[in-house]
Amino acid sequence: MTAAPHRTGTPARRLAAELADAAAELLTDPRVRDVRECEGADCVLLFLPANPRRRWCVASACGNRARVARYYARHKP
Repeated sequence: MTAAPHRTGTPARRLAAELADAAAELLTDPRVRDVRECEGADCVLLFLPANPRRRWCVASACGNRARVARYYARHKP
């Protein structure tokens, strides 16, 4: 059994503290070294790649947009 911290304050402050703890835990986890930025043009998301060649957070969205843009650039008169 582990002890959970008891937080006091408003619900907004408790939520902010929980989010800060979760972010600190994620960023200090030694298994999470390969966090990447999505290469999508307008995307601001970060992701953990399951494959070392992965470039987009969601291949069916950001990846598809990039592939379509490349296609149109190649076939544009």
